[in-house]
Amino acid sequence: RAHNNAVISAPVTSDLLKAESWTKSVSPNEVLTQADYEAATGQKVTGRFWLEEGNIVLGRDGELYAIYRIDASPTWGYAAIFRISEDGRTLTPVQSEHCVADGFIAFPSGQSKFMIKYDEATGRYLTFVSLVTNESPHQRNVMALLASEDLLRWEIVDVLLVEREMMNNTLSMYAHAFQYIDFDFVGDDIVMIVREAFGNACKYHNSNAITLYTLSDYAAFIRERLPQA
Repeated sequence: RAHNNAVISAPVTSDLLKAESWTKSVSPNEVLTQADYEAATGQKVTGRFWLEEGNIVLGRDGELYAIYRIDASPTWGYAAIFRISEDGRTLTPVQSEHCVADGFIAFPSGQSKFMIKYDEATGRYLTFVSLVTNESPHQRNVMALLASEDLLRWEIVDVLLVEREMMNNTLSMYAHAFQYIDFDFVGDDIVMIVREAFGNACKYHNSNAITLYTLSDYAAFIRERLPQA
């Protein structure tokens, strides 16, 4: 699991209730810093800088990768990617021509948690994210499906959920959100669990519902929009 301060792991055959079964990596925030981010993106961070809420993903090359969302107000649109060493202790920023800089990739999302899974049917990694459409990195009232062949280059498949009430942009972004989406493949469909804020929610972050959505025949949906999939 990739949490805010490390990747933690244990052998599948070990006793998970024993502390000595677990290995903790170096913190991703010690490997990639705010200075690295600003040099990579050419943008100035005026709020806090933090890599958090990561994903462990198996790459096509058989290597394990940790991909983190980046909290770097007022900026957005990037994620951090590391290769995890075999012993689970070292995080190495990925180097590729498809990276913005070592360890940083362009990622069309705001500052919100995401979950990445590989789909055999389309041969793509998929995730659901909050899109920024109103110049706020914290906007979460527009949700989209993203796809990637290699974990480095991501494209928007389509927008799936948009705040449904008639509100102005400011109130909508403040009170409404589709966020922290987890999902699974069920037959020909994708089933999504969404932490949702709507109606009279006190704030977008403090959701007042957990909602279930189904994207029916998702492979056909993706192929209609990405013919090469």
